Amino acid sequence: MLYAVYKHIIDYILPKRCMACAELTQDGGGFCSSCWREFEFITKPFCISCGRSFALDIAEGHICLGCLKAKPHYDSARSLFKFNAISKKVIHAFKYYDKTILATNFAEMLCLRYMDEISDANLIIPVPMHKLKRLMRMYNQAALLASAIGAYLQKPVSFNILKKTKWTKPQTLLPRKSRLTNIAGSIAIENSDNVIGKNIILIDDVMTTGTTISLCAKLLKKAGAKKIVVLCIAST
Repeated sequence: MLYAVYKHIIDYILPKRCMACAELTQDGGGFCSSCWREFEFITKPFCISCGRSFALDIAEGHICLGCLKAKPHYDSARSLFKFNAISKKVIHAFKYYDKTILATNFAEMLCLRYMDEISDANLIIPVPMHKLKRLMRMYNQAALLASAIGAYLQKPVSFNILKKTKWTKPQTLLPRKSRLTNIAGSIAIENSDNVIGKNIILIDDVMTTGTTISLCAKLLKKAGAKKIVVLCIAST
């Protein structure tokens, strides 16, 4: 009874708002119906390797041309949305404007959507951020998402295995061929004994070409990881 009164007062003082457009909404921490309809959820059929949607309605179980040309080092990658105007707005709010509460929303959505593919995981690892960039931004959004997923799944999260050792240019500003050169030697693995035989969930916010994610997976597999499933909020 007392809790209900307090909750009513809090909701009156701090009304629930859409995380995308700030309009009043009935779902605290969620999205209004208008914004919800703008998200392009990734649905089948999609590439069984990178998880990107196929442009044509083809049978399930196929691999896209990009993954056939350059096989990723992870076992599979999955995302919630296509990277469009609304998902970009929300992800940028999460990454750059301290809307860190969104980590909980995204974590729950990812886990519910892909539970069958991640239920056997026993370790969660975020894609690392260089210490200077983390100092400027104050947090690593991939680490926050990894923590939220770990809390939801009740599985351990490790932040001291993958380490960004070299400052690199933002991958989104470079042509595809330059991205491998840009990140070469920029990520190292430490405490590698902790990944031997593990089924790992590798976490990042957005997958563009997947170059960084594939490099992280390569290092983890070389260290003895058994299986790597990548989870991202969105993919291009």
